[in-house]
Amino acid sequence: MNSDPSSPPPPPSESVLREREEPRSGTAPAPFWLMPLAGALFFWGALYLFLFSGGFHGDVFDEEAGLYGPGSGDKQDVATAAAEAGDPVALGRRIYNINCAICHQPDGRGLPGQYPPLAGSEIVLGAEGYGENHLAHIVLDGLVTPVTVHGTVFNGIMVPWKEVLDDAQLAAVLTYIRQAWGNAVPPVSPQAVAAARAASAGHGPWTIGALRQLPAEASAESPSKVSK
Repeated sequence: MNSDPSSPPPPPSESVLREREEPRSGTAPAPFWLMPLAGALFFWGALYLFLFSGGFHGDVFDEEAGLYGPGSGDKQDVATAAAEAGDPVALGRRIYNINCAICHQPDGRGLPGQYPPLAGSEIVLGAEGYGENHLAHIVLDGLVTPVTVHGTVFNGIMVPWKEVLDDAQLAAVLTYIRQAWGNAVPPVSPQAVAAARAASAGHGPWTIGALRQLPAEASAESPSKVSK
């Protein structure tokens, strides 16, 4: 034993060195499983915000704005609100600009590769075997892609709106997109939307193949139950 306090301590023994952890520099990489988990959480959060953000309007829960559904935007005086309530195109334009324009764009041209255009769309116009019943089911229940419009494939997901907007509001939106941007086809009635809602109660998002098996036009008198 070294009794001289000024001398340096003896080096650690070999057994002590073996017990010490190897020094590391930098940071350790994240576990592989963390990346898909983070992606799934991000997608869920984005979808939740999209469905329940109310269009990020502060007056979303204003009872005076209930005429336009969640995220109705600017307050209107009673006379203006009453006028829009009697004009499906005006009401549909307001609801569209708040809830739909973010994906399909204010000019109805959509986003390349993601969300299809509504201007001149065969689905909107009821061409090539499509009809108002198909359109109603898309906005009610949602649509999983791919979907082809104007010969171009789009892969964005259409979320369901049946829990957000009522039959009159959805009919107003559909009427607006069928008569905007050069489109010129008849309006969609709340009764047609109600028939589609009853026919597909509990149904999830459609595929184009399953949707094309439904009748092109809705029957408000006797809606038939569709298979899930």
